[in-house]
Amino acid sequence: MKIGNFGLRILQDFSCTRKISKPLHNGDWKYFFVIRIIDLLEFDVEIENNQRYLAEIHAVSLEAASENNFDNIMRLLIDYVNDDQKEQFDECKSYEDLLKINWNKYNQISNDQHLHCLLCECGISACLWSKTFSNKRLAATTANQELLKIEMMFGFYMDMPLNLLGNTGWDFIAGNIGLHSSTIVTPDE
Repeated sequence: MKIGNFGLRILQDFSCTRKISKPLHNGDWKYFFVIRIIDLLEFDVEIENNQRYLAEIHAVSLEAASENNFDNIMRLLIDYVNDDQKEQFDECKSYEDLLKINWNKYNQISNDQHLHCLLCECGISACLWSKTFSNKRLAATTANQELLKIEMMFGFYMDMPLNLLGNTGWDFIAGNIGLHSSTIVTPDE
């Protein structure tokens, strides 16, 4: 399924439909957009006004995240390693090494795209948009329309604070989430 110029591919599992874009570049590193549509009934969540589908758009980049957080990424991905991949995974020292492992359980997407979907599932991504819907098709259509806006104004979306600590999309995509010494202002004594 092609939408816009993103070349989105669909992945499905039990509670979530994901779409991932072709690789995009911001000048420093490659990133992907991931659209997730989650059926909240699968998670036994209280639903108001029949809004059972949560649509999200994430930006994810292993290159950005692995610059400073490669060890953390390795700890998160260990849950996704099967017996066939264990030996290769233990020898990984870089982003390029991770790409040598066959992560792709589905033949619909590239190994690189699948690895970025896993990273998004681990929470190393910037959620740039989210909204609940009562209809899954409406959720997908609206998310696709929003993606066109986000791609056009990517920098503005990434510059916005995404939590109350002031972390931006750039912090989230790199895995630097939370209160860091660089954001703490101390009064001069």
